[in-house]
Amino acid sequence: MESGTRCTRWCGLSLAVLLLFLSSLVGLPTATTAAADRSSAYGSENAIRKLLKGKHHQAATADLAGAPGDVAHRELDESLTLALAKAGQQYVSDSGGYFGFGEATTGGAGGDVVFVTNFADSGISTLRYWCGLPGKRIIKFDQDCTITLKSRVECTNDKTVDGSGYKVRITGWGLSANRVSNVVFKNLCIAKTKLDGVTIRLSSRIVVQGCTISGVGDGGTDVITHSSEISILNNHYTHMWKTILLGNSDKDTGDTVMSVTVAFNFFDGCISRLPRARFGRVHVCANSYLNWGTYAIGASEKAHLLVENCFFHPAKNKYVNNLHEGLNDGTVIEYRSNTMNDAKLLLTHLGKVDMPYTCPVKDESTIRSQAGVPYECI
Repeated sequence: MESGTRCTRWCGLSLAVLLLFLSSLVGLPTATTAAADRSSAYGSENAIRKLLKGKHHQAATADLAGAPGDVAHRELDESLTLALAKAGQQYVSDSGGYFGFGEATTGGAGGDVVFVTNFADSGISTLRYWCGLPGKRIIKFDQDCTITLKSRVECTNDKTVDGSGYKVRITGWGLSANRVSNVVFKNLCIAKTKLDGVTIRLSSRIVVQGCTISGVGDGGTDVITHSSEISILNNHYTHMWKTILLGNSDKDTGDTVMSVTVAFNFFDGCISRLPRARFGRVHVCANSYLNWGTYAIGASEKAHLLVENCFFHPAKNKYVNNLHEGLNDGTVIEYRSNTMNDAKLLLTHLGKVDMPYTCPVKDESTIRSQAGVPYECI
């Protein structure tokens, strides 16, 4: 025990000396200069990470003063977070300002920037580990990776999961915001999950942005059970049947609080639910639709939808809206300034719907080029 204690003190001292030495060696930027020189700070971050990588391996095999391995890892993770902060990584933030009902969402802004370095389903420094901790966090990745999940990853309040800069593929199971607020999922490839790609339940201020969601087992993105202030933006949905479900019960009148923006997405060869809504208010803005199956837009149970500035390119089924659902139940859909090509509308439940946000007019090529991740996601 005495030798273990000496090891713990020596390891901690060595790590501190290492960080101080590295700071002087590479000239790490301060918080005030980081925003002006992001490329330099990013190089410093990678330098720190490479030097500490071996420390994680040692912690996995060593018994530091009799402490469990996860404690040793946690100490190193805390040291890494501190080092990254000293390297000026505070500039990595989520400033909010998203379009639509999710505009007030800020995710992990103001919290620690942490990195997924373990690509297993669970354990220290995995996606599940960082998502499950309390407090504000911006969760990023330090290399290309595939994470095969054994169950949904549940994110707690005030988190941003951001795969930008790398090819981050999540498969097996999807991501979930359940009974939480202020969560952002962005720049991720979510493919071949057993059920939903992203599930939002009993939650508010949630944003799904810049993701490619492909070949999922159930829904691409499900927003259910009284969720509100949601924005689904700049995503690429492809190769799926049930794409976006907004409300999953004809009897759950609590979904009248639901408010969802579906904007700037590319729906590519999806069969239905682009989206399919119940009860709530839904703004469908500047999306591109290509080769849907049974229908594109569906609604019922007094839902109110405004569909505007969208581009529709049908395949065999030229009708945009659903034939049977939403008739004579108070559902209202307004189609405004859309480019229909050969697509057609069934003249049912049409009316006037106002939204608190102005939908910008976008070129279709821009919508498609800015939707989803910039790499193949299968």
